[in-house]
Amino acid sequence: MQYFGTDGIRSSINQFPLNPQGCEFIALGLLQYLKVNEIKDNYSICIARDTRLSGLVIQEIFKKTLETSNLKIQVDILGILPTPALALITQKQSYDLGIMITASHNPASDNGIKFFANTGYKLNDEAQLIIENIINQECGKKHLIDDKFREIEFDKKDKLNKHGQNYEQHILNIYQPLIKLTNKLRVILDTAHGSNYLIAESLFRKLDFNVTAIFNQPDGVNINQGCGATHAQVLGQKVKQEQADIGIAFDGDGDRVIFCDETGAVVDGDKVIGTIGLLLAKKAQKQTKNGLSVKQTVVTTKMCNTGLKQQFKAQNIAVELTDIGDKYVMERLKEINGTFGGENSGHLIFLDKGFTGDGILGALEMISLWQEFYPEQTFSALVNQIQLYPQHLENIQLISKPPLEELSNLQQVLTEIRTEWGEQGSDLIRYSGTENLIRILLEHQDESQIHRKLELIKTALIKDGVVA
Repeated sequence: MQYFGTDGIRSSINQFPLNPQGCEFIALGLLQYLKVNEIKDNYSICIARDTRLSGLVIQEIFKKTLETSNLKIQVDILGILPTPALALITQKQSYDLGIMITASHNPASDNGIKFFANTGYKLNDEAQLIIENIINQECGKKHLIDDKFREIEFDKKDKLNKHGQNYEQHILNIYQPLIKLTNKLRVILDTAHGSNYLIAESLFRKLDFNVTAIFNQPDGVNINQGCGATHAQVLGQKVKQEQADIGIAFDGDGDRVIFCDETGAVVDGDKVIGTIGLLLAKKAQKQTKNGLSVKQTVVTTKMCNTGLKQQFKAQNIAVELTDIGDKYVMERLKEINGTFGGENSGHLIFLDKGFTGDGILGALEMISLWQEFYPEQTFSALVNQIQLYPQHLENIQLISKPPLEELSNLQQVLTEIRTEWGEQGSDLIRYSGTENLIRILLEHQDESQIHRKLELIKTALIKDGVVA
């Protein structure tokens, strides 16, 4: 798609489509989506945002454009909330549409928009195409001016608003009966100066953890700055220094979670998915009468490690693979009536408890299963039961973005690698859906093979003229 990536629309602020006029065009696209989706007399829309300064101005543009249209629309501003809270409120309070203003793990110089239908789930590709078509139509009608957002001050809050409190109570209702701590776990929370800066610490304290929260002082421009899910090694140092039992890092809008074990090591996302998958299967088996075998299915993406797939197979757990993006994981879960899936980037989805990736819910689910089955084990011992193939992911800045199948040198090298490796290794080469990057993921039982083949791929990309 032209504007939508793997997780909504995202770009640098003051650059189209995340400049004032572009935001107006997106809002007009949403109006068309509402008309096509369901014709009615009145519509209600809710808007939430993360802690970026630009989010305040973007929500004003959306509210004004939507409420001054020829449709009768009530727009409710929910304030700073994590994305999963916005999804929950959209569904539970019967809004026609939920809008989350966030650029997730990106720096404060970026922003973006995620859209949720009245079901609580993200808009599908068909709905996104309706919005994109309107954006392009409006571009053709109007002269695109180089306008910029006005400067404003950040409105930091010290208490959860009522919407955050409702989401907190939703999580407490799920986990207060489940989490029984034999020992008071020492937890370090890194909230990335983002949407979880108030709610995460409050929740974990109410669940009787010994909590230290870091990077929880947003100022409108420090979101994800050297902290959070994309800089979890900083959290790891704090965990080791404080001799904590576990470290938990969120991204800017709270829909992802990354763990550090008690040694300070950052836990691979596939180990997280593997650990939760095995423990959920163990729990299902425990709950099944007469010891009957229960076939579990975990949905994840094509980036899944071969070692994890083999371990799941050995435990009678099926694996469904989707395209990259948590919305595709969610869609497949719904299709097969599954309950658990995720991405190794930190999105964890529990379809029986929520509507999208949820960092807090994922962290508490991991801890509740850990404490139910292996409370005597350290977190490192728990997650390191998952054995992965050596894997390397490299992101390279692009000069241009032609279709990958048109890159002749790259395709020749990939054919040679796949022929040589067979089932001993795998590759996944793709363009980022949110940044101007090409992502190269290589995996092989022999780690030295990975680095040799990576150099061949880089050389091919230079010959094809897409990287410098």
